[in-house]
Amino acid sequence: MHTESLTALIAGGIAFYTPDTDSIDIVSNDTSFKLHSDFDNAKVGIAVTISSESAIGLEEGVTEVKYDAFKIGVVKKLSYQKTGENVIADIMFDPRAAELLKTGTKFWLDTPTLSLTDFSGLKSLLEGNHIKMQAGGGQDVREFIALNKPPLMSAGDKGLHLLL
Repeated sequence: MHTESLTALIAGGIAFYTPDTDSIDIVSNDTSFKLHSDFDNAKVGIAVTISSESAIGLEEGVTEVKYDAFKIGVVKKLSYQKTGENVIADIMFDPRAAELLKTGTKFWLDTPTLSLTDFSGLKSLLEGNHIKMQAGGGQDVREFIALNKPPLMSAGDKGLHLLL
């Protein structure tokens, strides 16, 4: 179950989502509405497609999209492009993630790496593969191309930067 805040939970509050749309139907008094436990069950969200060279590690209804440590989307459907070269992942994003889906946003599959020289992605090993993202800052976009590996850090990124 997803809740807004502890205060809202204790007070018995319910969060509402009203999508922006031009075709809003006016309802009458005493109209009943179904209460859903979250955005996934309500089947509400932002539909996005991400093209990738491979479907290895992706599962419909299982693979999540994460921004930092937060789940903001899930792969709903996988299909091949007509040319058969790339895989298309249809992803449903939480509507609150709309501000992250801009030109310049980058996606990649976070998978565990284990070798004599490198060990990374421990969280993916424990929790399963997931798609990570780095937010961009341009116009709204709903189609993206996944990177084959995580993007390199830029000078503006947070963290320790070392030059050897």
